[in-house]
Parts: sequence; C-alpha cells; structure tokens
Amino acid sequence: MSVTDTYVSNDVVYRVLENGNADADFVASPLLTSMFSKQEIIDSMNRVQQAFLLETGVIVTLDTIPGQVGKPKYDLPEDSIRPRRVTWHDASDDKTRVLTQTDTWQLDTGAPNWPSDRDIPIAWWETTLPQQTLGVAKTPLNDGVIGLLYIALAAALDGSGIVLAVPDDFTPYVLYGTLAELLSSDGPSFDPVRAQYCKQRYDEGVELCRLILGG
Repeated sequence: MSVTDTYVSNDVVYRVLENGNADADFVASPLLTSMFSKQEIIDSMNRVQQAFLLETGVIVTLDTIPGQVGKPKYDLPEDSIRPRRVTWHDASDDKTRVLTQTDTWQLDTGAPNWPSDRDIPIAWWETTLPQQTLGVAKTPLNDGVIGLLYIALAAALDGSGIVLAVPDDFTPYVLYGTLAELLSSDGPSFDPVRAQYCKQRYDEGVELCRLILGG
C-alpha cells in the first residue's frame, strides 16, 4: 500500500475546483478552495476510511488471547474496534471451534443458566460489556486459547503523507466517500447531486470489495 493522504487530499481539492488541476495543492497556504478547510477534508477522510474498513473487512488483524478456566470475560486489543471472527481452542481435546456471535437476550432465552454453567464455549458476546471487552459462553470448563480476527483502528491521517490503510485499488472509493460527505454537509458547499453520485461510487466500492472477498 502506497497511496498517501496528501495524494487523496489533492484529489479532493481538484474535484471541487473550477479552474483545473494547477491549483489543486493541499499543502498550499492558504488552501486554494474556500469550500472546505484542510481540517474538514482530513477529518472526513479519516471517518470514511474507517467506515470502509469496517464495512468490508478488507484488512483484518490476527491475535490470540489466553483463555482460563472459569473466566468468561476478556480484554480485547487496544486497537480493536470490531471483532470479525472469534474461535476457541480447547486444551482438553486440542480442537478449535468457531464461536457464534450472540447477545445476552438470546443467551438468557436459550440457556437461562449460562452465567453459572461451565462447558466448552460455543458463542461470544459483547452486549452490556464495557468497550474493548468480549465474553464467551458458556464459561470455560478448561483452559484454552481465543483466536481473534478483528478490524483495527487505522492510523490517523493528518495530511502529512501518511499511507492509507485501505489497499491501493480501493483508495478511489475513500476519495468518493469523502466527497460525498463534504458535499452533503450544510452550508454554501451543499451539492446534493454530486453528493449522491459520489455516495453511489463509494457504495459501489464497498460492494465490489465484499464480492472480491467472497461475501
């Protein structure tokens, strides 16, 4: 991955200028467009990039958490913003099981004694828990290892040349998502026609990425 935030920011400026590419310089001072400030562009790009990563799961991080007998709740990595896949490798039979995501209502309805029952975990949940915390159900009967695939918080973009976390082929959709958000904001820059077009292109990129990843 090699596309930088400066490159995409220049492209954003170019798309909202009426006089061609000559003045599309994000690092220029002052910024040669009065429609948006540099900070508005960067803030929008950060939001769109993170949303794209969340919606597609195109980049995931693998980690493991030691599981303990009688311990149903575990801290997630600090940079985790959404688990995508959770497994349990039980020490008793050396088998790995994919855990099903559930919530406390389903657990209360289907297995009323789940908080006190102990067995090999078959599900994971995070409702009613603090942020960065994951629970497994039922409470582990044996030691084990939690396998975790998660969406990580991307490095913050600031316009200084930081490389985007999105693969290069999908960075144009970060551009379109950023333009869609900026052009749909209240004020003189409000342009619903172009905003709708850019949103369609962003959604196209999300669906394309999901198709490539197989779902």
